[in-house]
Amino acid sequence: MATRNSEAAEVLLDQEREALVGSDFNRLEKLLNIKEDLFAALESDRDHLTAEDLSRLRRATARNQRLQAATIRGLRSVIERLDARKRAAAHLDTYTAQGNKCDLVSPRSQLERKA
Repeated sequence: MATRNSEAAEVLLDQEREALVGSDFNRLEKLLNIKEDLFAALESDRDHLTAEDLSRLRRATARNQRLQAATIRGLRSVIERLDARKRAAAHLDTYTAQGNKCDLVSPRSQLERKA
């Protein structure tokens, strides 16, 4: 029989999963504080947890860890793409006739102001 804390943890892990899938980072932040408190309560309640309770919590936790890792990979990919676009807008990488890499900086428009 599941304890109240293990049931609450399962619900919380499901909410975390939904937030990860929906990229709801504000919700993830709020859930983190609750998660820390709840898992501390679970630690003190561990003698009352069944093998089935622990198995369900492990599966849900492992699932969320995979989702977190995928989210991090996706965010890194977005950052890299944005950096590449930023570099492309400011620089043009090309090669000389001798095969050396050459960075041609885009000319910046300069406004001349007269008083």
